[in-house]
Amino acid sequence: MIRPYQKESDNLLEILRAYKIPTIIMAIGLVIAVIGFQMALQYDIRQSRQSFQELSDQLYRSMDTEMRRHERLVGSIAQVLGQIRNLDKEDFSNTSEAFRGTTYFLSFHLYKYQAGDGLIKIEKDSVSAEGGSITEFLASRPAQNQVDTIGGLTEIRETVEKSKILNKTYVSSPYHEPQNAAPDHYIAIATPVPERHREDLFLVGILDLNKFFSSTMASESDSLNVRIYDLFNLNKNLIYEKIDSQSRDFLETASAEIHDTLSFKRTRFFDDHNWEIVIFSSLFQMINYIGLFPWITFMSVLCVTGLISYIIFRITTENLKAALLVERQTRSLREYAERLEITNRDLDDFAHIASHDLKEPLRGIYNFAEFLSEDYKDKLDDDGRYKLETLKSLSRRMESLIESLLEYSRLSRIDLAFKKTDLKRIIEEVLESLSVYLDENNARVQIKDPIPEIKCDPVRVAEIFRNLLTNAVKYNTNQEKLIEIGCLQETEKWKDIPVFYVKDNGIGIADEHKRHIFKIFKRLHGRNEYGGGTGAGLTIVSKIVERHNGKIWLESEPEKGTTFFFTLKRKKDDAKQAA
Repeated sequence: MIRPYQKESDNLLEILRAYKIPTIIMAIGLVIAVIGFQMALQYDIRQSRQSFQELSDQLYRSMDTEMRRHERLVGSIAQVLGQIRNLDKEDFSNTSEAFRGTTYFLSFHLYKYQAGDGLIKIEKDSVSAEGGSITEFLASRPAQNQVDTIGGLTEIRETVEKSKILNKTYVSSPYHEPQNAAPDHYIAIATPVPERHREDLFLVGILDLNKFFSSTMASESDSLNVRIYDLFNLNKNLIYEKIDSQSRDFLETASAEIHDTLSFKRTRFFDDHNWEIVIFSSLFQMINYIGLFPWITFMSVLCVTGLISYIIFRITTENLKAALLVERQTRSLREYAERLEITNRDLDDFAHIASHDLKEPLRGIYNFAEFLSEDYKDKLDDDGRYKLETLKSLSRRMESLIESLLEYSRLSRIDLAFKKTDLKRIIEEVLESLSVYLDENNARVQIKDPIPEIKCDPVRVAEIFRNLLTNAVKYNTNQEKLIEIGCLQETEKWKDIPVFYVKDNGIGIADEHKRHIFKIFKRLHGRNEYGGGTGAGLTIVSKIVERHNGKIWLESEPEKGTTFFFTLKRKKDDAKQAA
């Protein structure tokens, strides 16, 4: 016994199985959408990284170009100073001020280098080349505790010494003013003044690095963070930094690998030291790497997958509804078929019982009518004898009707014995059994060869030919009754299906009667005309043809004869329609 909850569980499993395909498609679509999003995101990141690299490279080149301009500028000032014959403090101040206004130099200074005394800053108002000496224009040698106290004197001294040795412009390492609270860094750029005065004079420019970097990168680094390190003697000193607060927190916690991935590094080389320029994208810019393209890809794949899943879901739903409807209809038809089978069985039983029960009183009626006719015919007048004969005739007709009805009913339920049959031999056997009847009615039957072998029930097919031959003779008023039996092998309508026919030269059938002749007990003439009969012969023929999955029809004209055509196999189209 199946419990209700078990049936509900089975139905739930069936529904889950039915919706398996749309579920799988949706899951696959989600996976594809995620993969597509990742690929699109990687593409966006690559494009953004390329843009970041290009912007960073542009920023580095801008800084490098500006740095080289300042190096060349010191040399240009030195050239100008070397061209002035009588250089006084005002000339030097005006010249240096003119250049300082368009640069990031804080100040310019002239130094004389003496090997034994080191650097002596020129403090006189003028420098002259008269007499080949400038000692009178130099300050007297200061005492040790009166050395120029300008910040970075050590770096300046080293820079001038390097410039003297190399005889070219030299850039110092960055340094900062000890007395300043802010860690501002500076560099000294020294270059020899042309030797017109035959003295070791050097021009030194003090460059403010913070102002230089901030101004140089201001227009290029709105979305960039910058750190610049000075690399000197294996030391790495931070000399400039510009990082927004959000990015600073991120960079402080990020690993070295992330630093390398998200950064741009270049090195600016000098003679004895170099700068490492590291550029980072801001955190806000990193988030903006995820543009619209990944989301469009993700949503497009999801929408397409959702649409396909919805269509399949709807199809599955409709199929389930159709399957449920078919199941209900099938169950209903099965129940109806069972009831119909029971009804048919009851009808068969009723027909069998009725035939025996009806035949017995009919035989009694007929026998008593016969007895009365034999025993009392001398005592009866003509009218009485006529009525007894009529009673006997009606009894025989009633018995024939019962037999025909039982035969028709039997054809609906018996199983046919199909086997390969030589129809020509069957026709010949039928003709032999009807030979006396045919001779008495002067009927001549012609068989048109070839008659093929087919698979059928030979006993029932013999009944078809017997009934059609009997009707061809019965409904024929000609002196010589001509009947033709044959088979049409190839016809336009019935390809590869043989069409059998029985043709006569009888009275024919009017068009208005053609649709009635296959109805049971339907006669087109009076009860006793053309030999009488029950009107069940053609109905039985039609039923046998139907049981063979065939079709029967006729062509006829009054007084021109009738041709009955029939097949014992149905065309494919007709078979599909019947199914």
